[in-house]
Amino acid sequence: ELNLTQKQGLERAHQQQTEQAVIDLCQQALQTYRQSKHPAGILVRNRNHLSGLVRTLTQAGIACRAVELDPLESRPAVLDLVQLVQALTHPGDRLAWLALLRSPLCGLRLQSIYTLCAGVTPATPLFAHLQQFVARGNDELESTERLRLLRFINALRQYQNRSGVQTFASRLQHCWQALEGPGLYPHPTDREDVEQVFRLLDELAPYGQLDL
Repeated sequence: ELNLTQKQGLERAHQQQTEQAVIDLCQQALQTYRQSKHPAGILVRNRNHLSGLVRTLTQAGIACRAVELDPLESRPAVLDLVQLVQALTHPGDRLAWLALLRSPLCGLRLQSIYTLCAGVTPATPLFAHLQQFVARGNDELESTERLRLLRFINALRQYQNRSGVQTFASRLQHCWQALEGPGLYPHPTDREDVEQVFRLLDELAPYGQLDL
């Protein structure tokens, strides 16, 4: 009779073996049908059977799409990009700005964000306050964080300076690149997700009048 710990260990080992078998089959399909855009598909009895498999495939370097399981809006790169869209289209959306400062696109520590934003009145646009903070030459942040914040501000200024010259999605894409988004999310699946958002924006709001 197995105790609970032994049973859980066996279940984990079985799951790992199953996932490895799926990876091996997918890699074989990628080699055999390398000219195909979608060389392999995985069918399961229910969604629970895919628990962890999408992440395992991604970690193995296999780009995949979990149809109706892993929605576009839940992926980290897309979450950060949507926060960027919200902040740029609604400068008063303080939560979006704070999320951006904490995200890899800026990468400030919570304590540093508190230092930056403490005492800022709700009527003050956060981006304007950040520009003033940098202009004053404050040394309240570590040098690496000051550089990150300066890069972040410069990228958003570039976005503003492109107003009226390009479509909304094109301006946003330049801003994403200036924030080093492609380097922060280098996996092919992340790049596809981000490109899909840009395509959606071109469809829904070519001139920037976006209904979030």
